[in-house]
Amino acid sequence: TRGKKVIEVKSLHASKGFFVQQWLEKQEYGPEVIIALGDDNTDEDMFEYLQNNSSSTPFCIKVGEEKTFAKYFIKEQAAVNLFLKNFIHSTEHP
Repeated sequence: TRGKKVIEVKSLHASKGFFVQQWLEKQEYGPEVIIALGDDNTDEDMFEYLQNNSSSTPFCIKVGEEKTFAKYFIKEQAAVNLFLKNFIHSTEHP
């Protein structure tokens, strides 16, 4: 698979979606919320799996404006830190 600035050499079955599935199946308690961010086409398997199979609430966020399985997008990489900072502050308890 070709991604941004990377060439992946992997098993045909290996993908970010496969590994997310394996990780979630091993958790005793599933997370209430999942935030998945990615800017690369190698993230699409993860977005697709989470959007279609997660029992948690997935927030799949594509960084960039390319076609994606993610439901949300952030226009550019520079805005990701601000998003995460605002998310953390919005979930803090007084």
